[in-house]
Amino acid sequence: MPQKIEKKEHNSASISQVFLSLFLLLLAFFVFLNSISSFEKNKSYDVAKSVRANFANLAGKGDNVDLIGKVKNDKINVNTVKALENTFNFVVPTIAVKTNNQSDNIEFNIPLKSLFDLSSGLPTKKAKVILNEIGGVLKLKADKQPIKLEIFMGYRFLSNGLKLDEGLKSKLTFLVDTLLQAGAPKGLFSIGLEPQNQEEIRFRFSIAQSQNGHHDGAS
Repeated sequence: MPQKIEKKEHNSASISQVFLSLFLLLLAFFVFLNSISSFEKNKSYDVAKSVRANFANLAGKGDNVDLIGKVKNDKINVNTVKALENTFNFVVPTIAVKTNNQSDNIEFNIPLKSLFDLSSGLPTKKAKVILNEIGGVLKLKADKQPIKLEIFMGYRFLSNGLKLDEGLKSKLTFLVDTLLQAGAPKGLFSIGLEPQNQEEIRFRFSIAQSQNGHHDGAS
């Protein structure tokens, strides 16, 4: 009787080793495919991030290293985050600023009326202050991380699709022109429209993925 139990335990261990071997072979196969395909850093980084998220125990060490052996730096510098928070909280009442700080980006939702007069549609004095400060953060400096900005404005969705009225066009033009005048590189900011709250404007900051270690500010 004891011999049968010992044999069963031995078989269980063998099955575990087989599954482990199969998993390692499968992993090696995908690594091989990645090595012979055209290398795209951003896509490979996304794949690695997904593997780490789903196989946390296997990832273990090396979570701070990307696929080409360089230390990842997808978090915005603490001082930059503080500067952005101070800018928004100084210009807009703190209670009106909604901050959402993720692992690789930080968002600020502020009332649209903080930047534009709702009746006339004209920019407020606060608008230039915020955009000038943001332009300073986005300016490319050799010793700092390249930061990119995505601005999202809400619009009213119509049955026949999106229609840009003159008021919305003038707001978009003002945002682009003011950021450029403040020194923000063209390739490091973008403005989009989304069918959401039309009374808020959302600013999302994240690390700009440089190509070959350089970023010339172009899209």
